[in-house]
Amino acid sequence: MILNTAGFMVLRCVGLLMLAALPLASPARAAVTSGQPPAHPPAGAEANLDQVTLPGLLPQIRISQIKAEDVSVQEAFKLLKNSALAVDPRAVKINFIFQCPKAKLQSRVSLELRNATAQEILRTLCTASGLDCAVETHAILIFMKPTPP
Repeated sequence: MILNTAGFMVLRCVGLLMLAALPLASPARAAVTSGQPPAHPPAGAEANLDQVTLPGLLPQIRISQIKAEDVSVQEAFKLLKNSALAVDPRAVKINFIFQCPKAKLQSRVSLELRNATAQEILRTLCTASGLDCAVETHAILIFMKPTPP
């Protein structure tokens, strides 16, 4: 399956899920790089951390590059959180609640995206892994896509 949304190409291969915007290199390696200094939250954001909600925060966090090769879906979600934390300390608010079979979280995925928001990366990762998500005020629920009747 090939899906092209917002400049990202999603490829589903036999037994392996792969997200690709650029060519991938060696397997089982994850990295986050940024060509820019970390973004700083608006003045006073640290003091108002309790008022930060995920629906408003995810589109504001722009990650210059995220790359993971042959990692589990669960590790890819962890990489998304760590990548967001690297550019914005308010990302400490990102918490995933998984409501899907463990086997689904252990399937393998590779991804490399540039200049994407945390929200775009989340949607792309869910699409490629056959999962869905609901962004709540203080947590992101990850669950199986409903099957059509």
